[in-house]
Amino acid sequence: MTKIKGTQPLEYVETKVINDKGHVVPINAQGELCVRGHNVFMGYWQEKILQNKLQTSCVGIIQETWHTHPSVLEVHICSVPDERMGEEACAWIHVKKGMSLNEKEVKEFCKEKISHFKIPRYIMFVEDFPKTHSGKIKKFEMSKISAEKLNL
Repeated sequence: MTKIKGTQPLEYVETKVINDKGHVVPINAQGELCVRGHNVFMGYWQEKILQNKLQTSCVGIIQETWHTHPSVLEVHICSVPDERMGEEACAWIHVKKGMSLNEKEVKEFCKEKISHFKIPRYIMFVEDFPKTHSGKIKKFEMSKISAEKLNL
């Protein structure tokens, strides 16, 4: 089985982690990763239809790493262009009222919790996020704004 840690699903894709009895496990508990969404195939020709669900046989753990920091209210990650890697991660962080946080503290916190290659290269502190009328985060707009502000 493949181990997946700290990976975010695509928009409009549902994920869950289940135990061997098919029950959803709590956050930070290990189990089998299940995925459902528009990007999951319906099944193989002339075989049982999966109804847009896929049990991956991958071991997964649902994490809320960012939200365990006492100063963080909300975080969203977007991609920004990078000459060498193609793209890099940029974290937009909304800090709780009356709290403070800086880029160095964020990166130190991340070093203890996630793999080094998943630590965002860029950190931006914001008060709000671009959203659709229904309240979903506009990641493409975050990427555009980030690239402009960071001169990338």
